[in-house]
Formats: sequence, C-alpha cells, structure tokens
Amino acid sequence: MLTLKTFLLRYHLLFALFIFAILALMVSAMQGFRSEYLITGSIGIALFVYFVQKQKLEELRVFKNLFKEFNDRYEVLNGDLNRIISAGGSKSIAKSDKNILDDYFNLCSEEYFYYTEGYVPPQVWKTWRNGMKAFFGNEKIRKVWDDEKKADAYYGFEEVVDRIKVIRVG
Repeated sequence: MLTLKTFLLRYHLLFALFIFAILALMVSAMQGFRSEYLITGSIGIALFVYFVQKQKLEELRVFKNLFKEFNDRYEVLNGDLNRIISAGGSKSIAKSDKNILDDYFNLCSEEYFYYTEGYVPPQVWKTWRNGMKAFFGNEKIRKVWDDEKKADAYYGFEEVVDRIKVIRVG
C-alpha cells in the first residue's frame, strides 16, 4: 500500500517538477507577466524539496536505528525461542521461558507499532511477520500468547497474530 507520505518521500522531485510546471504555466498565462511570481514560487518549491529530503533522511536514520535495535533484541532471543519450539514433552512452559516469550511478544508488538506509524517499510514488516509465523504456530507458544493477549497491551498486534496463517512447528 502506497500512502501519501510514502509517495511524497519517494517521488518528491517529480512532484516538485510537476508543481513548478503548473506554476510556470499559470504565471505565463497571467496578464502582465511578472517574473517575481515565478521566482517566489521556485523558492517555495526548492524549500519543499529541501524539507522533504531532510525528512526522508531523518526517517531513514530512525529506521536504521530501529532495525538494528530490533535485530539485536531478536538475536538475543532467537536461540531460546528455537529451544522452546524444539523441546518436546509437556505443553507447559517454565517461568523462565515465559519471560523469554514475554520479551518476544513485546518485540513483535513494538515492530508492529513502528510499522503502523510508518517507520518500518512494508517489505521489512512482511519479512518479520513471516518469521513470526513459525513461533506463533507452536502450540506451547500459542497457549502462552493466548493468555498474554488478554492484557490488551500489544498495540493492536493481537489482531495481526489472529489473522496470520501460522506455520505449525513442534
């Protein structure tokens, strides 16, 4: 889905060129053509391009920091998550494993929150969501999730988990 914000950040130069062309046509069609109007409009368009480019760079910086933080946190959890999935036996979860899953659920919901706020690109979110399918498809993890989601503390992420087609593992 291409939002207006994404469109402007991606195509701001084409948008500015289009606006300049309209401005030039309007000014030239005016009776008593005055170059000051064209110069003033051009300065406005140049400022628009500057501020959009600055916004784009800032959002890239924010995304890079979020991406690194999320990946670092996932890296810490990954081994334990795979251990929980591959552990056979009872369907109950140890308290220490529940804490690991709480951290994972928080990580997933934060990723989702920043995606919905527009700081995580859709293709990145899709990759992360696909990775979540295996974990949320595990019966033990799913049972803990079903209990945890009742707290309604996951920024709407509960609905995402309910919608995704999970990969049954373990």
